[in-house]
Amino acid sequence: MPDLVRELGQSSPDRRTDIILIVSSRQVQNLPADLAAVKALMLPPLCPSEIWNKVDNLDSVNSGEPAKASETDAALPDVTASDQPAKRPRRRSTRITRLVKIPAKVLLAEDNTVNQMVAMGILKRIGATPVLAKNGQEAVDRVLQGEKFDIILMDCMMPVMDGYQATALIRLYETGTPTATRLPIVAITANSVQGDKEKCLAAGMDDYITKPVTMEILRDALLKFCGELAVMETKADKAGPDGSA
Repeated sequence: MPDLVRELGQSSPDRRTDIILIVSSRQVQNLPADLAAVKALMLPPLCPSEIWNKVDNLDSVNSGEPAKASETDAALPDVTASDQPAKRPRRRSTRITRLVKIPAKVLLAEDNTVNQMVAMGILKRIGATPVLAKNGQEAVDRVLQGEKFDIILMDCMMPVMDGYQATALIRLYETGTPTATRLPIVAITANSVQGDKEKCLAAGMDDYITKPVTMEILRDALLKFCGELAVMETKADKAGPDGSA
Protein backbone atom coordinates (compact mmCIF):
# COMPACT_ATOMS: atom_id res chain seq x y z
CA MET A 1 0.00 0.00 0.00
CA PRO A 2 2.75 2.58 0.75
CA ASP A 3 4.15 2.14 -2.77
CA LEU A 4 0.75 2.77 -4.30
CA VAL A 5 0.29 5.90 -2.20
CA ARG A 6 3.68 7.24 -3.29
CA GLU A 7 2.84 6.53 -6.94
CA LEU A 8 -0.50 8.32 -6.69
CA GLY A 9 1.12 11.30 -5.00
CA GLN A 10 3.69 11.64 -7.80
CA SER A 11 1.37 10.81 -10.71
CA SER A 12 0.70 14.43 -11.66
CA PRO A 13 3.68 16.77 -11.09
CA ASP A 14 1.73 19.86 -12.18
CA ARG A 15 -1.26 19.16 -9.95
CA ARG A 16 -1.15 18.14 -6.30
CA THR A 17 -3.04 14.98 -5.37
CA ASP A 18 -4.31 14.95 -1.81
CA ILE A 19 -4.88 11.47 -0.38
CA ILE A 20 -7.09 10.46 2.52
CA LEU A 21 -5.88 7.14 3.85
CA ILE A 22 -8.35 4.81 5.59
CA VAL A 23 -6.43 2.40 7.79
CA SER A 24 -6.91 0.29 10.89
CA SER A 25 -5.37 1.30 14.21
CA ARG A 26 -2.80 -1.48 13.80
CA GLN A 27 -1.79 -0.22 10.34
CA VAL A 28 -1.29 3.32 11.63
CA GLN A 29 1.68 2.18 13.73
CA ASN A 30 3.39 0.61 10.70
CA LEU A 31 3.00 3.45 8.20
CA PRO A 32 6.27 4.89 6.85
CA ALA A 33 6.98 8.55 7.53
CA ASP A 34 7.63 9.58 3.91
CA LEU A 35 4.05 9.48 2.61
CA ALA A 36 3.90 13.18 1.86
CA ALA A 37 0.78 12.92 -0.29
CA VAL A 38 -1.29 11.64 2.63
CA LYS A 39 -3.09 14.66 4.03
CA ALA A 40 -5.37 12.84 6.47
CA LEU A 41 -5.88 9.50 8.16
CA MET A 42 -9.25 7.99 9.00
CA LEU A 43 -10.06 4.95 11.12
CA PRO A 44 -12.99 2.66 10.31
CA PRO A 45 -15.86 2.23 10.87
CA LEU A 46 -16.88 5.45 9.11
CA CYS A 47 -20.19 7.10 8.38
CA PRO A 48 -20.83 9.29 5.31
CA SER A 49 -20.81 12.51 7.35
CA GLU A 50 -17.28 11.85 8.62
CA ILE A 51 -15.95 11.32 5.11
CA TRP A 52 -17.81 14.41 3.91
CA ASN A 53 -16.28 16.54 6.67
CA LYS A 54 -12.80 15.24 5.98
CA VAL A 55 -13.00 16.10 2.28
CA ASP A 56 -14.45 19.47 3.21
CA ASN A 57 -11.51 20.02 5.56
CA LEU A 58 -9.03 19.49 2.72
CA ASP A 59 -10.99 21.85 0.47
CA SER A 60 -10.85 24.47 3.22
CA VAL A 61 -7.11 24.06 3.73
CA ASN A 62 -6.41 24.28 0.01
CA SER A 63 -8.46 27.46 -0.27
CA GLY A 64 -6.89 29.07 2.79
CA GLU A 65 -9.98 28.67 5.02
CA PRO A 66 -9.76 27.21 8.52
CA ALA A 67 -10.30 23.45 8.65
CA LYS A 68 -12.90 21.64 10.74
CA ALA A 69 -12.29 19.06 13.43
CA SER A 70 -13.76 15.58 13.29
CA GLU A 71 -14.22 12.79 15.79
CA THR A 72 -11.94 10.56 13.73
CA ASP A 73 -9.11 13.10 13.87
CA ALA A 74 -9.34 13.20 17.66
CA ALA A 75 -8.67 9.46 17.83
CA LEU A 76 -5.45 9.60 15.79
CA PRO A 77 -1.95 9.83 17.34
CA ASP A 78 -0.59 13.31 18.10
CA VAL A 79 -3.86 15.03 17.21
CA THR A 80 -6.21 16.48 19.82
CA ALA A 81 -9.58 18.14 19.47
CA SER A 82 -8.28 21.30 21.14
CA ASP A 83 -5.86 21.81 18.24
CA GLN A 84 -8.74 22.06 15.77
CA PRO A 85 -10.98 25.06 15.00
CA ALA A 86 -14.71 24.79 15.60
CA LYS A 87 -16.81 23.03 12.98
CA ARG A 88 -18.52 25.04 10.28
CA PRO A 89 -22.15 24.29 9.34
CA ARG A 90 -22.41 21.24 7.12
CA ARG A 91 -23.22 21.73 3.49
CA ARG A 92 -26.32 20.18 1.95
CA SER A 93 -26.38 18.52 -1.42
CA THR A 94 -29.05 17.45 -3.88
CA ARG A 95 -29.77 13.73 -3.69
CA ILE A 96 -30.95 12.17 -6.96
CA THR A 97 -33.12 9.05 -6.70
CA ARG A 98 -33.96 7.06 -9.82
CA LEU A 99 -36.99 4.81 -9.64
CA VAL A 100 -38.20 2.28 -12.20
CA LYS A 101 -41.93 2.67 -12.84
CA ILE A 102 -43.94 0.10 -14.80
CA PRO A 103 -47.32 1.56 -15.84
CA ALA A 104 -48.85 -1.82 -16.68
CA LYS A 105 -52.50 -2.75 -16.22
CA VAL A 106 -52.42 -5.79 -13.93
CA LEU A 107 -55.26 -8.23 -13.22
CA LEU A 108 -54.67 -9.52 -9.68
CA ALA A 109 -56.62 -12.70 -8.89
CA GLU A 110 -56.41 -13.11 -5.11
CA ASP A 111 -59.05 -14.09 -2.52
CA ASN A 112 -57.25 -13.22 0.73
CA THR A 113 -58.05 -9.70 1.95
CA VAL A 114 -54.64 -9.04 3.52
CA ASN A 115 -52.78 -10.35 0.45
CA GLN A 116 -55.02 -8.19 -1.73
CA MET A 117 -54.10 -5.06 0.21
CA VAL A 118 -50.38 -5.83 0.19
CA ALA A 119 -50.16 -6.69 -3.50
CA MET A 120 -52.40 -3.81 -4.62
CA GLY A 121 -50.36 -1.33 -2.57
CA ILE A 122 -47.06 -2.56 -3.97
CA LEU A 123 -48.33 -2.56 -7.56
CA LYS A 124 -49.51 1.04 -7.22
CA ARG A 125 -46.10 2.08 -5.83
CA ILE A 126 -44.42 0.43 -8.80
CA GLY A 127 -46.61 2.55 -11.09
CA ALA A 128 -48.98 -0.20 -12.21
CA THR A 129 -52.77 -0.05 -12.36
CA PRO A 130 -54.09 -3.11 -10.52
CA VAL A 131 -57.58 -4.54 -11.06
CA LEU A 132 -58.82 -7.03 -8.48
CA ALA A 133 -60.54 -10.35 -9.09
CA LYS A 134 -61.51 -12.13 -5.86
CA ASN A 135 -61.46 -15.62 -7.38
CA GLY A 136 -60.60 -17.43 -10.58
CA GLN A 137 -64.10 -17.11 -12.01
CA GLU A 138 -64.00 -13.31 -11.76
CA ALA A 139 -60.62 -13.28 -13.50
CA VAL A 140 -61.96 -15.44 -16.36
CA ASP A 141 -65.09 -13.27 -16.70
CA ARG A 142 -63.04 -10.07 -17.03
CA VAL A 143 -60.83 -11.55 -19.76
CA LEU A 144 -63.73 -13.11 -21.68
CA GLN A 145 -65.62 -9.81 -21.55
CA GLY A 146 -62.75 -8.23 -23.49
CA GLU A 147 -61.14 -6.17 -20.75
CA LYS A 148 -57.53 -5.47 -21.70
CA PHE A 149 -54.62 -6.27 -19.39
CA ASP A 150 -50.85 -6.38 -19.75
CA ILE A 151 -50.35 -9.25 -17.27
CA ILE A 152 -52.28 -11.46 -14.84
CA LEU A 153 -51.04 -12.34 -11.35
CA MET A 154 -52.96 -15.52 -10.50
CA ASP A 155 -53.23 -17.01 -7.03
CA CYS A 156 -53.30 -20.79 -7.36
CA MET A 157 -55.65 -21.64 -4.48
CA MET A 158 -58.94 -19.70 -4.52
CA PRO A 159 -62.60 -20.50 -3.86
CA VAL A 160 -65.19 -20.88 -6.65
CA MET A 161 -62.41 -21.53 -9.20
CA ASP A 162 -58.70 -21.98 -8.54
CA GLY A 163 -55.89 -20.45 -10.54
CA TYR A 164 -55.12 -23.57 -12.52
CA GLN A 165 -58.69 -23.89 -13.83
CA ALA A 166 -58.91 -20.17 -14.53
CA THR A 167 -55.68 -20.21 -16.50
CA ALA A 168 -56.78 -23.21 -18.55
CA LEU A 169 -60.05 -21.47 -19.50
CA ILE A 170 -58.24 -18.23 -20.43
CA ARG A 171 -55.81 -20.15 -22.66
CA LEU A 172 -58.73 -21.98 -24.29
CA TYR A 173 -60.43 -18.64 -24.98
CA GLU A 174 -57.24 -17.18 -26.47
CA THR A 175 -56.77 -20.20 -28.74
CA GLY A 176 -60.32 -20.00 -30.10
CA THR A 177 -60.42 -16.21 -30.49
CA PRO A 178 -58.38 -14.87 -33.45
CA THR A 179 -58.40 -11.30 -32.08
CA ALA A 180 -57.20 -12.33 -28.63
CA THR A 181 -53.55 -11.92 -27.68
CA ARG A 182 -51.79 -14.28 -25.29
CA LEU A 183 -51.62 -12.71 -21.82
CA PRO A 184 -48.65 -13.40 -19.56
CA ILE A 185 -49.95 -15.22 -16.47
CA VAL A 186 -47.73 -15.43 -13.39
CA ALA A 187 -48.82 -17.83 -10.67
CA ILE A 188 -48.71 -16.85 -7.00
CA THR A 189 -48.15 -19.87 -4.76
CA ALA A 190 -48.25 -20.15 -0.99
CA ASN A 191 -44.97 -22.06 -0.86
CA SER A 192 -42.29 -23.33 -3.17
CA VAL A 193 -42.20 -27.12 -3.29
CA GLN A 194 -40.87 -29.49 -5.89
CA GLY A 195 -43.34 -29.86 -8.72
CA ASP A 196 -45.07 -26.48 -8.23
CA LYS A 197 -43.37 -24.89 -11.22
CA GLU A 198 -44.12 -27.85 -13.48
CA LYS A 199 -47.78 -27.81 -12.40
CA CYS A 200 -48.06 -24.08 -13.11
CA LEU A 201 -46.45 -24.38 -16.54
CA ALA A 202 -48.62 -27.38 -17.42
CA ALA A 203 -51.72 -25.30 -16.64
CA GLY A 204 -50.58 -22.66 -19.13
CA MET A 205 -48.93 -20.20 -16.77
CA ASP A 206 -45.70 -18.49 -17.84
CA ASP A 207 -43.93 -18.23 -14.47
CA TYR A 208 -44.58 -18.36 -10.75
CA ILE A 209 -43.68 -16.43 -7.61
CA THR A 210 -44.10 -17.37 -3.96
CA LYS A 211 -45.71 -15.59 -1.04
CA PRO A 212 -45.13 -13.35 0.76
CA VAL A 213 -44.78 -11.03 -2.22
CA THR A 214 -42.44 -8.07 -1.97
CA MET A 215 -41.83 -5.02 -4.10
CA GLU A 216 -38.70 -6.59 -5.54
CA ILE A 217 -40.51 -9.81 -6.47
CA LEU A 218 -43.43 -8.04 -8.15
CA ARG A 219 -41.19 -5.53 -9.92
CA ASP A 220 -39.04 -8.33 -11.33
CA ALA A 221 -42.12 -10.19 -12.55
CA LEU A 222 -43.47 -7.10 -14.30
CA LEU A 223 -40.09 -6.24 -15.78
CA LYS A 224 -39.79 -9.77 -17.17
CA PHE A 225 -43.09 -9.66 -19.05
CA CYS A 226 -43.85 -5.92 -19.37
CA GLY A 227 -40.33 -4.52 -19.54
CA GLU A 228 -41.11 -2.48 -22.65
CA LEU A 229 -43.47 -0.35 -20.54
CA ALA A 230 -40.86 0.51 -17.90
CA VAL A 231 -39.84 4.14 -17.49
CA MET A 232 -37.18 5.76 -15.31
CA GLU A 233 -38.47 8.38 -12.90
CA THR A 234 -35.98 10.82 -11.39
CA LYS A 235 -36.64 12.40 -8.02
CA ALA A 236 -34.45 15.17 -6.60
CA ASP A 237 -34.46 16.37 -3.01
CA LYS A 238 -32.11 18.07 -0.60
CA ALA A 239 -29.92 15.79 1.48
CA GLY A 240 -27.37 16.46 4.18
CA PRO A 241 -23.80 15.12 4.08
CA ASP A 242 -24.88 12.05 6.08
CA GLY A 243 -27.57 11.22 3.51
CA SER A 244 -30.47 12.51 5.62
CA ALA A 245 -33.17 14.56 3.94
